Amino acid sequence: MTGGFRSLSFANYGPVWRLQRQMTLKALRTYLAGDKLETYTRSAFEEVANLIEKEADPFELDVYIRLLVFNIVCRMAFGKSYTIDDKEFIWLKDKIDEINGKLLAGPIPSDVIPALKHFPIPSSVMAKQITKEVGAFLKVNLEEHKATLNTGDARDIMDQFLLLKEELTPESDDNAKEALSDTRIMLTLLDINIGRKNEEHHG
Repeated sequence: MTGGFRSLSFANYGPVWRLQRQMTLKALRTYLAGDKLETYTRSAFEEVANLIEKEADPFELDVYIRLLVFNIVCRMAFGKSYTIDDKEFIWLKDKIDEINGKLLAGPIPSDVIPALKHFPIPSSVMAKQITKEVGAFLKVNLEEHKATLNTGDARDIMDQFLLLKEELTPESDDNAKEALSDTRIMLTLLDINIGRKNEEHHG
């Protein structure tokens, strides 16, 4: 799940991790300095409130709370928002639930004994499959952002990372280049979404 310890949460401490953390904070500050998040948050509240008003029978409020928080974080991270019955929303929500409920709930044997990753242990097979599926989703979003990047208008945090990456030159420090590699950008955004789910649990 960490791409060889490249995620912000689980990366090995050192100069690359420090730069990765620094770049993440810079991307967040730059994004939050504008009014996009406030606009998205207000819009998300209005959309969910309208859905709740249409409910005539008893319903699970938790579903709407999750949709609200999910949409705010997804818009902030990679510019996406969803309807409550959107297939991608349901899929991504389920995958993040699996990551938190199964992969992060306890140790996987291959994490303790690396050689076991070559054996068809159910938990290891599941981890590989979830990693592959979520990785493919993030890769598609990253490539779409690269193709539509506008230097004068960062739409979300993924754009902010890509703009920071564009500032790098051939002479830039190798650690800085690694801190802004595609893999680390994607894993940092995954961290943001997993953190969102953990906040829901504590809330």
